[in-house]
Amino acid sequence: MDDHALLAEQMAYYRAGAAEYDRPYAEREDLRALPATLDDLPIAGDVLELACGTGRWTPLLAARARSVTAVDAAPEVLSLARARTPHTHVQFVQADLFTWRPSRRYDTVFFAFWLSHVPPARLPDFWQTVAGAIAPGGRAVFIDDGPAEAAVEEVL
Repeated sequence: MDDHALLAEQMAYYRAGAAEYDRPYAEREDLRALPATLDDLPIAGDVLELACGTGRWTPLLAARARSVTAVDAAPEVLSLARARTPHTHVQFVQADLFTWRPSRRYDTVFFAFWLSHVPPARLPDFWQTVAGAIAPGGRAVFIDDGPAEAAVEEVL
C-alpha cells in the first residue's frame, strides 16, 4: 500500500472511530497509568502537541504549559479534544501534519502514539518539521509503542 492510501485509511479510521478511540485507556492498566509519566518528562513553556487526537494528553500538557497549540487532521477528534480541555491557553488547529508548518517555535514539541503512524518514507520530513518547530534550548518529547507492540496488534 502506498503512503497516500495508508494515510487515507488511517484518517478514515480515526474519523469513524473518534468516539471509541479512548476505550483502550479505560481497559488496559498500563495505559491507565501512562498519563502519570508526564510528570517525569521535561514539558514546559509553550507546547506544540502534534496529532492531539481526542485530547487525552492536551489538558495534562496545558496544566504545565504557558500555552498549548494542539494540532490534528481529523475534525471529529478535535471536537472531542476541545470538549475535554477547559483551559483558555490552548489553541486547536485542524491541519495535515505532513503539509502543515508552524508559524513559530515552541519550547516543547510533544506527541503520543503518533510516530508509529508515520510511514517510514515520511520520517525524515516529519523530523525536519519537529526540528524546525523547536525553539533554541527546547525539546521534543514523545510517547509511543515499541517494536514489540506490533506483534500483538490486530490488523484490520
